[in-house]
Amino acid sequence: MLTFLMLKAMFNIKKRQPGMYVCLCMGVTDRVIKELAREGACPDEIAACTGAGSRCGTCVSTLRAIVHETQTASDGHRRLDVVQLVADTAA
Repeated sequence: MLTFLMLKAMFNIKKRQPGMYVCLCMGVTDRVIKELAREGACPDEIAACTGAGSRCGTCVSTLRAIVHETQTASDGHRRLDVVQLVADTAA
């Protein structure tokens, strides 16, 4: 069975896409979130800067997972699977 995250990823896999849209309400992509996370921004700062999560809130757990994965990977630690981290957060 396809999860919501998998459907979003499949929908956005096109060469012309600027990345996967994480927040559809505000048009924020994973590339923007990863760039800000690499610069050291926390999820709350990214949300305040981009507006992600300020409307329906559906994207907040995904935003946090991407930030965690990006900062963990850039620190040289084990990379985490975003889908698994979101599932753990929702549980």
